[in-house]
Amino acid sequence: MVLLSGALAGCAGSTGVADAPVRLLGPSSEFHGTWLERPIPEPDVTLTDTSGGPFDLRRETAGRLTLVYFGYTHCPDVCPTTMADLASALRDMPKADRAEIQVVFITTDPERDTPAVLRSWLASFDTSFVGLTGDYATIRAAAKSVGIALQEPASKKGDYEVTHGAEVIAFDGAHQGHLVFTSGMSSSEYAADLHRLLGTVPLAATPPVGDATVSGLRVTDAYVPQPASPDVAAGYFTVTDSGDRPAVLTGVDADVSPTASIHENTGTSMRRLRSVTVPAHGSLVFSPGGYHLMIESPGRKLRSGDHVRLTLTFGEAGRITVDAPVTPVGYRPPVRSR
Repeated sequence: MVLLSGALAGCAGSTGVADAPVRLLGPSSEFHGTWLERPIPEPDVTLTDTSGGPFDLRRETAGRLTLVYFGYTHCPDVCPTTMADLASALRDMPKADRAEIQVVFITTDPERDTPAVLRSWLASFDTSFVGLTGDYATIRAAAKSVGIALQEPASKKGDYEVTHGAEVIAFDGAHQGHLVFTSGMSSSEYAADLHRLLGTVPLAATPPVGDATVSGLRVTDAYVPQPASPDVAAGYFTVTDSGDRPAVLTGVDADVSPTASIHENTGTSMRRLRSVTVPAHGSLVFSPGGYHLMIESPGRKLRSGDHVRLTLTFGEAGRITVDAPVTPVGYRPPVRSR
């Protein structure tokens, strides 16, 4: 048997035991990582993502195999090594497997790891990696809930280090943690275990392709035409508001790009918009020649048959995540009966 007791095995090189709950693990010949005899629940926490918006960890990762890691961008060794190994593993996995996996990096150094710093650092490994920050007490409580120990630095002057547990925990689509990876795992070991894990644990229903609904808002007919240039792609969809109040679309993220934004074509010119409003009991259509999303510098070449995961932020109404298929040039969504 192995015990995960929150040992401090992070960047500062210290060792010790935190007051995190002890978790009983059992060895498994099937995995390179360590299989938990009793799954642990994913932290029920809302933090701030790299766009500066709220990110409900459980809601945003429902239906995917989610790898959660606590670390920081100024870490000199284990954090960048772990992210690089995960990115390499995902690149080597089949595309269908890759689409089911989400990596979430939660900073243990929120004072220095702003949303912008996290976005830039994670993009150097994989633009789909999610970075989260927030107040230290909330982050520490989330880590403690899964047996990961954090130790706040005694001094935050100069180029200080932050001691933290170095485990990656894999949670299934129903938010149950089944497998723990300790530091030193190779990319090939990650890839083998993740592929096997996808066939072992349940994933909840993923968002319907092109459609998603939340809080009276419905996104339909989302798609991304196969781009002619590798530097930029466009996204289209329809938003319908069944509520009594208008909904304001304030931001968008794409899992293949560090930068996605809202634009409008007006005549022969195009302008970037900070927000657009969906009327109450009405719809707003994003279509060629009008409103559209601009997805800049995609991290991979987008071909017909691929998918782009779009996350739309609607202020108080929350977020909607939708899988947009990459479609052949000239595609138009079918006309829906009203």
